Amino acid sequence: MASLGVTKGMNMRILFKLLPIFIVFILAGCTPIPRETLLYPAEKGTTEGYSLAEDAWVFEDKSVRITVSLFKSGTVGPALLDELLTSKYVLFRMDIDNMSKGKVMFNPGYAVLTDDELSYLKPLDFTDLYDIKGDSEGALKSISELKGRFYDLDVTVMPGDKTSKLLIFKPLSKRMKKASLAIKEMYVGTDTLKAVFPFALKEKK
Repeated sequence: MASLGVTKGMNMRILFKLLPIFIVFILAGCTPIPRETLLYPAEKGTTEGYSLAEDAWVFEDKSVRITVSLFKSGTVGPALLDELLTSKYVLFRMDIDNMSKGKVMFNPGYAVLTDDELSYLKPLDFTDLYDIKGDSEGALKSISELKGRFYDLDVTVMPGDKTSKLLIFKPLSKRMKKASLAIKEMYVGTDTLKAVFPFALKEKK
């Protein structure tokens, strides 16, 4: 009987030692796996000219239509784009439809991406990509595959035509919750326009 009591006492001590481990496993099983968050259009109220089309912002007046959406991983394109996305670079697809009788001219230097942590980013150009990837043969080949796919130099859109390219930015602040893409100047004939597209972090759809 004494031996049985000792064995029982030892089993209880082992059980108490293992109890915290069991609790950790139970809590881990109940904890939801955090989902990836991405930038999606944020509410802008009833600002004239702006509307939402699925996951894209649209600004439109009688002369031009600008459509902006986040470029997501898994979208068909050169492998370098997925590399940039994995490194948290921000890529927007921006379409410009010229509905006027004059030329629409866009200089990517007049675009800026800001966030609520005071980031202020300008679009990357080919020189920036070379600085990121280096000048090895493989790096140069991957960069050359992006030629014509992103806004690097000035773009002119003739009447009735459309262009669709990417704006590529360095990563935003890790603590950011909101961001805005601003087109500070775009020429439509002899006139200029400005547009601002707000975004916010939301769970990936």
